[in-house]
Amino acid sequence: MTKKVTKKVAKRMSVASSTVAKAHERLDAVEKDLIAIKTQIDIQFKEIFVRIKRLEGIMIASSAAIIMMLASLLVNK
Repeated sequence: MTKKVTKKVAKRMSVASSTVAKAHERLDAVEKDLIAIKTQIDIQFKEIFVRIKRLEGIMIASSAAIIMMLASLLVNK
């Protein structure tokens, strides 16, 4: 009877260790996916910041042009 019990315990231990190994494999896969997603997000944020800087430059230049035109109107009158 004790041999059967020890066989059952050994079987459960091997199942548990294989389950743990599978869980570690899945966690490693999730970690790789997470790193890939983080890299993509970093690239997207850099692109967004570049676009915002370009829009800021356009807005500043157009504001300066408008101010210069209004100033020239005031000076000519």
